[in-house]
Amino acid sequence: MLNTLRAAGMAVGLIGLVQSAAAETLRVMHPEPEAPVIVAAGPAGVDSPGDTRFFHFSGVTDDAVEVVMDWMMTTTGTATAEGANSRVTQAVFSVGGPGGDQIVLMGAGLYPDETNVFPAASSLVRAIIGGTGAYSDARGVVVSTHEADGSWMHEFRFAD
Repeated sequence: MLNTLRAAGMAVGLIGLVQSAAAETLRVMHPEPEAPVIVAAGPAGVDSPGDTRFFHFSGVTDDAVEVVMDWMMTTTGTATAEGANSRVTQAVFSVGGPGGDQIVLMGAGLYPDETNVFPAASSLVRAIIGGTGAYSDARGVVVSTHEADGSWMHEFRFAD
C-alpha cells in the first residue's frame, strides 16, 4: 500500500513538473518580415555604427494566439568578426495582439556584411529582460531561429 501511495505521489509530481515546464516556454512563429525602415547614421547603402533598423509585423504562438512584434536593431560595430557586423536588438512581443501582455528582449548578434540578414538555419540567443501583464516579472532567454525557408521561430525559455 505504501509503495502504491509513493508511486501515485511521484506520478502526480511528474505531471505537475511537465505542466510547469510547458508553462515556462512559449513559441512564436512568423514568416520572413518585410524589409525594415532604416535610419542611416553613415553613407547610404553602407552599414555604419548607429544605423538603426525598425520592424513591425505579426506572428502566432503554437496555440494560434496573435503576437505583434516591434523590433529595433542598431549597428554597433562593423567588421567585428570575419565579414560580420554587430547589432544590438531590442524587441517587444505583444501576446494577444496590440495592447496584449508584452515580453521585452534585448541582446547582440553578428550579421554577415554581405547579406545584412542573420543566416538561415542559424539561431541567436537573447535575454528576456521583462514584460507587462502575465509577463511582468519575466526573465530568461529567447532562442530565435532563422529557418531555411526564411521564416523565424522564437522560443522563450522563462526562468523560475
